[in-house]
Amino acid sequence: MNPTCAEMTELATDYVEGRSRLTTAAMIKLHLMLCEHCSRYYAQLETVRVAAASAAEDPSPENVEALRARFREWKARREDG
Repeated sequence: MNPTCAEMTELATDYVEGRSRLTTAAMIKLHLMLCEHCSRYYAQLETVRVAAASAAEDPSPENVEALRARFREWKARREDG
């Protein structure tokens, strides 16, 4: 059974953090290969996960600006298309 896009949002956190069961992970991977929207959503979650994991308690101004730049780029791509 292939999960719906709505179900994919419910499964996202466990999958991105590597906590999904093997069968669930396989269904998610299949859906991500077929659905551009969910694939983009999961990529965004992964970016946030990596950024949060590498962030210091007091982020440097350079890191804050880099994150803002990534957000502006993402927003511009979203608005363009």
